[in-house]
Amino acid sequence: MDLKKILEYQTIDRRLYSEEVLLEKSTENQKREYYLKQSRDAHKQLTASDKDAEALFKDAVKLINDLEKVSKKRESLSVSKFSQDSQVNATQKELQAYSEEVQTADKECKRILKSLDEIEKGFPQLISRRAQNFKEHQKFDEEFKKKQGELTLKFKQDIEKLNALKAEIKPELFEKYKKLREQKKFPPFAPYENGSCICGIEVKIELGGKLNTAGDMAECPSCYRILFVK
Repeated sequence: MDLKKILEYQTIDRRLYSEEVLLEKSTENQKREYYLKQSRDAHKQLTASDKDAEALFKDAVKLINDLEKVSKKRESLSVSKFSQDSQVNATQKELQAYSEEVQTADKECKRILKSLDEIEKGFPQLISRRAQNFKEHQKFDEEFKKKQGELTLKFKQDIEKLNALKAEIKPELFEKYKKLREQKKFPPFAPYENGSCICGIEVKIELGGKLNTAGDMAECPSCYRILFVK
């Protein structure tokens, strides 16, 4: 009984499924998905840029703290005419190290400023890109939904029949059908013929013992369709 009902459901659903596949391949759907992806990509770039800017600000704070430490160290360095040669040499080395630290800090400062400037200049473009692409997505999404509505109206009677049949099919069996349909494995229920599944895999060894008489059902170990004996 369940097999008969699910096959009746599948026969009616085949027409609707074919139209849905065509709708998914339509220009409207392809463009709505394309512009949505572009909008999301721009949003991801904005988020990444925001995180980069935050990291650069942390680098800047660290640099300022480091420069304060270097500055204090410089203030403590001095050479008097009464200093020993060893003290003079040590102080000169420390002054040299200080000079190198200042040069390194200067390079780091320029790097931070340059990076922040690039991020700042890029923000308006990314914001504009995100908005424009989302606007295009909305336009094609409206056209796609209009076609969806037309499809629903066209198959109104079939959809009513499908809803009525669904109530007569065991929930677990229908869920299996629904899952396979969503995975584009149509038909979800296929006849077992010549020891093979319609996916092209021979399953006689695995399922031969389960599929003997009319109405027997078993799951294909490869594509997971439900095979049945006519």
